[in-house]
Amino acid sequence: MGQRESLPHSVAGISRPPRDGFTHMDAHALHEQVESIRARLYSIESELDQGRLPPEALEDFKAAVDDIRLRMWNIMAASKERDFHGALERFRIRRAVDITRAITEDLRSGEVGAHLAELSQLEESTAALRDAMEAVGALRGLPLIPRSKDPK
Repeated sequence: MGQRESLPHSVAGISRPPRDGFTHMDAHALHEQVESIRARLYSIESELDQGRLPPEALEDFKAAVDDIRLRMWNIMAASKERDFHGALERFRIRRAVDITRAITEDLRSGEVGAHLAELSQLEESTAALRDAMEAVGALRGLPLIPRSKDPK
């Protein structure tokens, strides 16, 4: 939990696949990884049942499990395509679009408050994203949205 932040080149928990090829894993190693994940899940469930974990502490874990589920679905779908790497890149972009739309709706509805410190990080990262998109010509003619000047 909290590991999402430590992933290199990740966007909302969506880490970029390596460009220099994927780590090859045989069936036995994959089975060991799955069993390790199951064991951790059972351990967390046991800690929760014994009252050692507050239910609210599971939010980050739930988000990680949701992310794993979505990644697996996309990997399975992408494995049928000739351009596997491109399919994974499109998945990352679609997830980022979905997340930013949801945050936008939550801000407009008041479900997410403007007091959250993470919003300044979001502002910085979206500005950097826009700059990067502009630099590679990925804005596709969309009008630039002027950044608000910081009154400080």
